[in-house]
Amino acid sequence: MKLTLKRLPFVKILSKVEDGIPSKTADPNYLNYLITINEQEQTILSSDGSITICADLKGDPETIVSYEEGCIEVPARYLTDIVRQLDGEEVTLNQIEKSVLNITDGRSNFNINCTSGEEYPTLDKNFEITNSCMLSSLDFSSLFNATAFAVTTKGSKKQFYGVKIELEENAISFFATDSFRLAYKKVMIDNKEKFSIIPPVKALSLVNKYSEAKQIKIETNGRLVKFIVDDVSIMSSLYNGEFPYLSRITPEVTPFILKVDSKEFLSAIGRVTIVINSEKSSMVRLRCNETQSELYARSESIGNATEAIKDAKFNGDNFEIGFNYTYVTDAIKALNSNNITLAFAGESRAFLVKNDDPNTVQLITPIRTSSN
Repeated sequence: MKLTLKRLPFVKILSKVEDGIPSKTADPNYLNYLITINEQEQTILSSDGSITICADLKGDPETIVSYEEGCIEVPARYLTDIVRQLDGEEVTLNQIEKSVLNITDGRSNFNINCTSGEEYPTLDKNFEITNSCMLSSLDFSSLFNATAFAVTTKGSKKQFYGVKIELEENAISFFATDSFRLAYKKVMIDNKEKFSIIPPVKALSLVNKYSEAKQIKIETNGRLVKFIVDDVSIMSSLYNGEFPYLSRITPEVTPFILKVDSKEFLSAIGRVTIVINSEKSSMVRLRCNETQSELYARSESIGNATEAIKDAKFNGDNFEIGFNYTYVTDAIKALNSNNITLAFAGESRAFLVKNDDPNTVQLITPIRTSSN
């Protein structure tokens, strides 16, 4: 194999595919890039066995200068570091022996031990597609940013490590939960497909990271999914499992309503939680009546803090509830609105954090104490 490329476009490609290299792996092949050059395919690929990133080198016509066919595994860390630090405008990768790759820009010269491409684990890159859809990068980012923070980081329900993507006619929704909070958002798109998949949040975060493209294509067969962003494809296995039914867990009646300025509310939370920041406690209490709404936090070792919420408007009888302040601040930030509404069904029932978008849901379970 011999491949000459424009160095700067190649650096940009490497900055994307390096995200697919795991920090630890039982299979050393996954610490390598797989470079495949032939008439049909000129790609560089990285994988951890679950998520695969593949960049099309011929996608930008100015990247490849010339090539000779071949397939080779190259240590990812060294190829990336070398190409980034070269000074030349072009870089040539030349397989001079079966297990040696020469890397040069005409001035610097490296001979790196490599592996035959045939030894790389088999990946189902070209799986049969049963469903697909297109959406804009703006819609994708909006969906991802409103939900992905709520995925679980521990527990036995593997599906909650992912985000449920549901396609229905002319709409797409993202749904994430860790059993204690839930985030849901739907946007309208031009679509006739109907399917539901649960990809890992890591795969979606990579798509979101690369989403400078105008359009993102999603392809799936129900077992695997591929996200195509310009000349980069992110392929991943899918989780199986059930998610809660949104209609069953969302409170229909919320007789206690608190409307606040989001910045004022977040600032107030930031101040009262100073007394519990050094502890494992994450609970803040909200106390509301017809004249005042306030936040309260208490530490056994430090003391307590209380703050009236500026310009808060509360409707309902006297009300008090405890909640995980991190869950509430995450939800408010995801809503990205100047004004938010906290809607409560009761002191021990899940509550809503809302903006004016009816297609966005942030649902949080309270922390139950003896006073609930």
